[in-house]
Parts: sequence; structure tokens; C-alpha cells
Amino acid sequence: MNQDNAPTPEAIARAADDVRANPGHVEGWVTLGHLLSRAGDEEKARLCFERALELAPDHLGARVGLARFDQPGPLVTPPPNEQAPAAPTPARRSLRPRRPISGLAANERFLAVAGLLGAALILATLAILFFTNRDDSFTAHKAEAIVTLYNLPGHDNIVTSVVFTPDGLTLASGAVGGTVRLWSVAGGSVEKTFTNDSDVITLAFSPDGQILAAGLYNGVVNLWHVGSGALLRPLESSRGRVYGVAFSPDGTILASAGEDGFIRLWQMADGVLLRQFRSPDSSQAQGVVFAPDGQTLASLSATKNIWLWRVGDGTALRSLETGDLMSRAVFSPGGTMLAAAEVLGGKISLWRVSDGRLLRTIEEAPLVYDMLFSPNGEILMSVGSDNAVRFWQVDDGELLKTLQGSPELANSAALTRDGLFVGSGTINGVIRIWQLR
Repeated sequence: MNQDNAPTPEAIARAADDVRANPGHVEGWVTLGHLLSRAGDEEKARLCFERALELAPDHLGARVGLARFDQPGPLVTPPPNEQAPAAPTPARRSLRPRRPISGLAANERFLAVAGLLGAALILATLAILFFTNRDDSFTAHKAEAIVTLYNLPGHDNIVTSVVFTPDGLTLASGAVGGTVRLWSVAGGSVEKTFTNDSDVITLAFSPDGQILAAGLYNGVVNLWHVGSGALLRPLESSRGRVYGVAFSPDGTILASAGEDGFIRLWQMADGVLLRQFRSPDSSQAQGVVFAPDGQTLASLSATKNIWLWRVGDGTALRSLETGDLMSRAVFSPGGTMLAAAEVLGGKISLWRVSDGRLLRTIEEAPLVYDMLFSPNGEILMSVGSDNAVRFWQVDDGELLKTLQGSPELANSAALTRDGLFVGSGTINGVIRIWQLR
């Protein structure tokens, strides 16, 4: 391939950003597939074309792009003295499930249909069945099956984010069009509906579960009071989309990550902006997470880095080279390790926080939407786009167990803190709640 014709990393990042913003846009997936193919990344290009064909089975551009992989010889001509990238083996490709990119807001605003859904009756006996004997011990890895509790027609548009309250009793779902709904895990009914004036990209609950932060397509973070349903205040968080929100462990600070590259720290008591900072390359900030002690913050960058920051003054502590865009990151309970999952690469990487050393990489995971460490940090639990829950041994990366949920692809998913319940949302607006048993 002539190097002058190779797409720039920025072009690929923009195309990836577009499909993350609108995962149901067929042309976006085809465009990204062709860019990746030209860059020599055949495996990821194939995944993009396959995703496009899932959305539109007769799409000519996707079929042509995919057909190229069946032709003999390399897809691209390497420069002189440079070896062509090896084609992935069919056996390896067959291990990777088809998966969409992380559920984010659509590029175009859709209108939500107003009104509450019909609520199911919450039975006290059902609540007792679900929540009796739930404690802080980690027993999820002993489960033998996933049982579907509810399959709900939750939204009239793409579900872009789901998250549980810290106590696991309520699931929040946000969608294109700006609607957020709170669901009772015990009864499967709608408890409240919040209406934002822009598409929802990301959601987070405060540690006490009383405040819900909604990061929006228009750059605003809306803070909702869960009990009363009142909008507490909007925070003008980004010149562009808000890709990530997270509360500090003590609930006094809200961090937001924006398309303009800035990480912003807000004082929850009065909404005052405490400080803002961004990576030296000024790239988009696509996610954020606090360490358990609240003193360190990790941000996901569009330039395939994870930055670690000191919360007190916004100093950059170090950068972790990821090699790919990351969809999710989580700290271990003691804050000594950071796990992060790739958007397209299908793997989870584990780093030591103290010196940034890459400890190991877990291969063959699907697109991961949420992860959870066991309290002792020995097991990592993940849920991905294929609706499967996986348990990994942290010290050697061994896959201990896989529990398969619904076969329909998820566009977002979340775990309760004890790992016993899973919530997911689809591009068709469906909300599912499962229990591990």
C-alpha cells in the first residue's frame, strides 16, 4: 500500500467515534471497515463489515468489503522492504463473536415518545426472593446459570447506557432522545422517568444512590435527584459530547470527560468547577474512573492512552500505552491494578498502577461494557456485547467460567456490585434484567 494513501490515525478515530455515537448507522460501519482495511487491520475491518451486514444484510458496500477477505493474497500491498500483515487464521476469527462498538449517543437527534410505560405490580414476596441474604461476600463466580427476570420494551430508541444503583435495587437506562428511566429490579416496573433535552451518552449514580448524573450529547451533565425526580442543576461540561461521568468514592466530586479533551472536576455541594485538565496531546477524553481512595483518576483517551491523574491538583502521573481505543476501565479494590477493555481489539489488559507496568492481557473477550473485581482482587468479572458473563483468574488470565445470557447483541450492559444481577439495553430499546443463580 502506498503510504500516502493510508488513512491517518485521526481519520480512523473520527470514524470510530461516529459509529460509537450512532451504532445503528450502517454507512458508518462500512466507512470504518474500509479505513481499517486500508490501514492493514484486516481483523477489525472484518468485524465492521460483519456488523454492517447484521444491520443491513443486503448492503452492497459491506458485502464487497467482506468479500475481499476471501480473495487470495494480502488485502493491501506493503511498501518496499516491508512485510505484508499476516492474514488472521480462520480458527482465530471464529473465536471472536460479532459485536458492536460501545453504546454512545446517535449523531442525529431522535425524538422520544412521551409518557410512562405501563408499570408492572411490585410484589413484596418477589422482592424478598431476590434480595434476602444478599451481602458483601462475592459469590457470583459460583453461579451456574443466568436467569432472565424481565424483558422490557424500555425505550423507543437506542439504549446508550445502563447503570445500577450501588445497592443494586434500581437500574437506570438512558437512550437517544434524552429519556432516562429508573427500573425496579424487584418488580421490573418503571419507578421514574427523566427527560433531558439531548441524547444520553453516559450515566452514573452517586455513592449513596440519591443523585443520577447524565452526560449528554450537547455537552451538558444533568444532575437528577432520584427520590424527588427533580433536576438539581445542569453542568456545562464540554464543548462537545460528554463521554464519561464518575463520582468520587465519597460523593463530593463529579468528574466528567468530554469531546473537547478536558477532564473536569465539579464540587457536588454547589456545582462549582474545581479544576480542569487534559492530556498533552489534547485528544478526546472518552471515559473516566476514580481509584478507590479517591486520590487518583484514570481517563481514557482517543489517542489510545490511559492517563492517570492526581485529583488534588490535576497533575498527570503517567500514561499507559493501550494500543487501541478503550471502552471501559476499572480499578481493583485496593487500587493497585487497573483493568481496561478494548473497543475493537477484543481483549482486557491489566496494569500495575504504581509504575504503569502491563501485567498481562486477556485475549478473546468480546466488547466489554462493564467489569467487576472480586473484593480480594483475585477474580475479574466482565459482561459484554454478546450478553455473556465471564470470570477470569487475575493472576494468570485464565477463563474460569462463562455464563451465556440472551443471544441478542447488547448495546450497553452493567453489573451490580455483588455481581449477581445484570442489566442490558439494545439498539431496539429493549431492557433486560437477569440474575445469576
